[in-house]
Amino acid sequence: MRFKSFAFILVLAFFLLTICSMTSFLYPIHNRVDQNCFMTIGKGILKGQVPYRDLFDQKGPVIFFMHALASRISTTSFIGVYFLQYVFLIVFMIYTRKTACLFVPEKKANFIVFFTLGLIMTSRCYLRGDNVEEFVLPLIAISMYYMLDMYLNGERGRLYNLWMMFLNGIFVGFVFWLKFNLLGFWIGFFLFSLVRLIKYKRFGELIASLLMVLTGFVIVTAPVLLYFHGHNALDDLFYTYFYCNIFLYNSGSKLLIPVYFVFNTLKNIGQNIVLFPVMVLGIYKFALTSKYLKNRTARRFLLVTFVISYLGVTFSNVWYDYYLLIVTGFTVFGVIALYDLFEEKYRLKIVEKIPKLKDVKLMKRTIVIFSLAYVLLFNNCMPYLFRGKLEYPQYKFASIINKRENATMLNYGFVDGGFYFASGIQPEMKFFQTNNITYEEFPEMHDEQTRIIANKQVDFVVARVKKREKITDIRCPVLFENYEIIETAEDIHDRYRYILFEKKD
Repeated sequence: MRFKSFAFILVLAFFLLTICSMTSFLYPIHNRVDQNCFMTIGKGILKGQVPYRDLFDQKGPVIFFMHALASRISTTSFIGVYFLQYVFLIVFMIYTRKTACLFVPEKKANFIVFFTLGLIMTSRCYLRGDNVEEFVLPLIAISMYYMLDMYLNGERGRLYNLWMMFLNGIFVGFVFWLKFNLLGFWIGFFLFSLVRLIKYKRFGELIASLLMVLTGFVIVTAPVLLYFHGHNALDDLFYTYFYCNIFLYNSGSKLLIPVYFVFNTLKNIGQNIVLFPVMVLGIYKFALTSKYLKNRTARRFLLVTFVISYLGVTFSNVWYDYYLLIVTGFTVFGVIALYDLFEEKYRLKIVEKIPKLKDVKLMKRTIVIFSLAYVLLFNNCMPYLFRGKLEYPQYKFASIINKRENATMLNYGFVDGGFYFASGIQPEMKFFQTNNITYEEFPEMHDEQTRIIANKQVDFVVARVKKREKITDIRCPVLFENYEIIETAEDIHDRYRYILFEKKD
């Protein structure tokens, strides 16, 4: 890669991440719940608290360790997470560009990367940044590039090389302990790799490949298991990360999952009205026609990895806006197809009608300027640009909470809303939040939060209701008996009203 292209990626990554992610210095806080949960547990790790044992959440341990690392840079901002995102985003962009270069001239590749990333990071599923899926996308981009390169340029019947299998073993270990339902791409990756070796009877290379994958997986897994074993928390890890995710978090009728899948797909389309069609167009052009990929196995590889990845997060009775993000790495193929369509059919017509655009460079600059304006106006963070701290409910409540020396607080009835982060309070109780698991499935969590309130163990309690609901709809009588409402706040771009309770004397 030329220096000019690398510099372009560095600058574009900085621009997109700074505008589109609430971890950047333009925003005082990230106001989504998962991101604050990651940060609370990450900060807890630095203070000797152990995930699952001391602070309950069902997400993967690697995301907590990453936020612990970020917290070493800053505990009062998300800037450490921003730096992590920046590194991962650069890697994603580099390999997206390399993939584009397999199908278009290098001089067009930067344009492809620009539109691909702009489209992804302004779509609903990006949700203001710091999603687990973001840290998986670069790994998918690396593996996808080398696999396609092998099919297009590699020797027939030969695996690209064994170090790539070792690297993918590391990737699988990383993703397994990050969020295991994001492994769909690698199921397809290894399926095609191993079947190809069996087909050409390369059994020695098959065994070597499996050993390399296993070695890479163990390199990541061993430190995770040693950490929890050293803190006598292996049972907590297995119960919370596996049992709760598989049997409690995803509870409900399995017979209705096909129906949920249809609704989930309709939601993905409705919320990502530009991204989704572009992505599907790319899969159609690259996987179902021979225009770009003459190799039939390569087309099948692309289709299978996309389908398995998509089913892994959508074929479920649980769905969230950000679930689609894991397959957005395939968007590059749709952008290439659209770019070629524009070049073939529309550019000449536009140039003929608008004489000033006969200069191709001028036309491209015009498109880029409009695209930058689109990013600024339509990214998910736009409503929060230039807002002061006290315009956020988290800091509004923190200004009250911090007047009391050594104050304690409970985030009651919902996932960590950022009130611990804003107030600088590190929770000491295991159930410092209420995860998205029903009372019937996990009464211990709900009962423990109620017990804390009944015993008046904390000075403040933060609760929330939907804006159309009344505060009295909070189903916790002891909360109103032992605590009084001292403040309420709303985020005009959020659907909740937050209530701050203070312990009665």
